[in-house]
Amino acid sequence: MNLSSFHTRLISALIMFPPVVLIVYLGGVYFASLMVLTLFISMYEWIRLSKKTHYYLLFSLIGIIYLGGAHYLFYQLREIPEIGWIFSILAYFCVWSSDSFAYIFGKKIGGAKLAPKISPNKTRAGLLGAVFGAVIVLVIGDIVMTLLGIDQPNMGVVFIVIFGALIGLFAQIGDLLVSALKRKANQKDSGHIIPGHGGLLDRIDALLLAAPIFYVGVELFLIG
Repeated sequence: MNLSSFHTRLISALIMFPPVVLIVYLGGVYFASLMVLTLFISMYEWIRLSKKTHYYLLFSLIGIIYLGGAHYLFYQLREIPEIGWIFSILAYFCVWSSDSFAYIFGKKIGGAKLAPKISPNKTRAGLLGAVFGAVIVLVIGDIVMTLLGIDQPNMGVVFIVIFGALIGLFAQIGDLLVSALKRKANQKDSGHIIPGHGGLLDRIDALLLAAPIFYVGVELFLIG
């Protein structure tokens, strides 16, 4: 990703965030409708890419299970009483921050490639940036919720660091999974509906794994 592409992605993200955050906050039928819409669009793009490979049926089946499961768990995260909306919004910001810092660290530090056969531009330094970006958002989120007096489970420093590391790691893996499919299909983007991102899958690839990890972490370690 070059600097111009990064700026375009950043502008697109800033435009998309306000309505998405509002929908997440409102929840109910609004958030459910958003999940259904993104599920069908991303599934269409996934199957479209799968058709360009030699493993159409297998990849399509994997996509249906993967995308369906990810959207379901993200919906379940939002449905957690009282705090679901907070952590759903945090999930969005963690992934956005993770993606941004991955680019910055990769650009400024460079070094060894992370998965050159799948995504030549990704570096191990970028992975470190992805982890750093997610941890920073969790720290800021915890401070803001405390200052505002929002009743939420105490995350603690150890949880924030471990949880942030997992979010950053799985966000990068989610990105690589879609990149691997695009490479198999010999396509640069999954679609063309979002300026600077290509398709919807190009925008939510990291969120597809990060959101389920968010749900599991909150449900098992903060609530359970």
